Formats: sequence, structure tokens, C-alpha cells
Amino acid sequence: MMCLQVFYYWLFAKTINYYTSLNVLGITGGNIFFDKDGTFQWSSIAALVSFVAACLTFVGVFINVSTQKKIAQQQIDANLKAKARIEWINGVREKSSELISLLLSLQKEEIAFHEQWLKVEETSELLKLFFSSKTIKDIEKDIYVQNDNIFVSNKAKEILYNECNNNDKNIFVRRYIECLIELYENNKYKSYTKHRKIIAKKLNKELFDQISLEFEDVDKMVEGKSGPEKIGKDYLNEEKISEYKRLKTSIPNYQSKLEKIDQSLQEYREVISEFSKIISYYLKIEWDKAKKGQ
Repeated sequence: MMCLQVFYYWLFAKTINYYTSLNVLGITGGNIFFDKDGTFQWSSIAALVSFVAACLTFVGVFINVSTQKKIAQQQIDANLKAKARIEWINGVREKSSELISLLLSLQKEEIAFHEQWLKVEETSELLKLFFSSKTIKDIEKDIYVQNDNIFVSNKAKEILYNECNNNDKNIFVRRYIECLIELYENNKYKSYTKHRKIIAKKLNKELFDQISLEFEDVDKMVEGKSGPEKIGKDYLNEEKISEYKRLKTSIPNYQSKLEKIDQSLQEYREVISEFSKIISYYLKIEWDKAKKGQ
């Protein structure tokens, strides 16, 4: 606006200088404001004002058209950027959902692992393409597979779970996807579930045997630290006492194994849940940018 005002003043001054220095409209003496008799010409003022007004109108129209054109182009650019970002968001959402569904399907017994695993690898590679990064960092110490879980350092957590911006996220998201694949490869989840069934079956049998022996009062004999006692004409079988003692040790051992397996299986499910959360944070930020035309 300041530049426009300066331009107006400059144009007005140039116009006056032009008219006062030339012989215009047949008026002699090089001055349009006075006739040859020295009488002031008001009509010259009117003509000058009209000319200046016309010039200013032209300049104003030109500037307005240029401004509108610039605004229109900016709007077009913003719409194109928003459209491209929305398409990117939809692509990431689709592939992320597909990868999560495939990983969860690996937990089902009826799914053939090797056939499904080819789809998992393909989908994970396509998803990683959305998170290209020019940054070259060694982040394997920040995100890696450890004890049937994905370890994420505090530094990586601050970046991945940042809900304000996606700065430096891509390389960490790619690494998390790689760890997901590493964790689920070789059908590890189903190996745990099969092992759990075996342990659970053994535990159930041991519990049943223990209850049977307790029903025969073997537990009281062991706790009383007494030897075999006569019950009518029969003697308590020493083997039953030994078996009961064995069960008192083996049952807690089986229960402990089951707890560890359940913990591992839970961690397998949690890493998928965390991945879903990471992607949700990322896409929300990108959606906010799209709404602003960025």
C-alpha cells in the first residue's frame, strides 16, 4: 500500500511537470494554466485531474487484476498440495490397515503361514515407500527386536509419538516396520501358541492328578511328615506320596511357563497396537496440513 501511494505521487508530479513544460492543446507559452493574456484556465485543471484520475484508475485496475491472479494461483497451488497430501494419507492408511490385518491373521491357526507371509512382506515394502527419507542415521540402537518385543528408546519415542509435527519421523517409522516383520517372521507367534497348548495340557493333567491324590488324603500325610499309615487292612502307597511331592513342584513350574508364554503373546499383540497408534499420530498431523492447503 505504501509503495502504491508513492507511485501515485510520482505519477502526479510527472504529469504536472509534463503539462507545465510543453505547449499542449494549442496553448502558447508552454503553460496550460494561463492563456496568452495571463488569465488562469480552470478548464486545464479539470483536464489534468481527469487525466490523472484515469491513470490512477488504470493503475488500480492493473494492480487489482494482478493481485487477484496471484491469489487465484495461490489457491490453485494450495488445492493441488492438499489433494496430493490427501491421496498420500489415503495410501498410507490403506497399506497400514492391510499390514495390521495380515499380521493379526498370522495369529490364527487356520491361516497357512508361508502363503500369508508373502503378502506381509509385499505390503510392508510398499508401506515403507511412503516414508522415504533423505536422512541417513544409524537408528538400529534406538529401535530393535528384543525378547519377543520391540525396544524403542526414549529418543525414538519422543519422535514417533510427537503429536505436533512429523519432523524426522520417516526413518523411525520405516525402522519400526522392519522390526515388526522381524518379530513375526518364521511363524514365531504360532510356535508360542502351540507350545502353550502343550504346557496347558500337561498342567491340566497334573492338576487332575493332584486333586485325585488330595481326595485320598495324601496331602495330609505329606504335610504331617508321617510315614505310611494303615487304613483298615491297606497301606498308603509310597509311590503316591512321591507323586504328590512331584506335583507340588511341577505344577507351579508349568504355571510359570504359561505366564511367560502369555506375556510374550501379549507383547506380540501390543507392538501392533503401538504401530497403529504411531500411524494415527502421523496421519492426523498430515490431515491438519491438508486442511490448511499445505
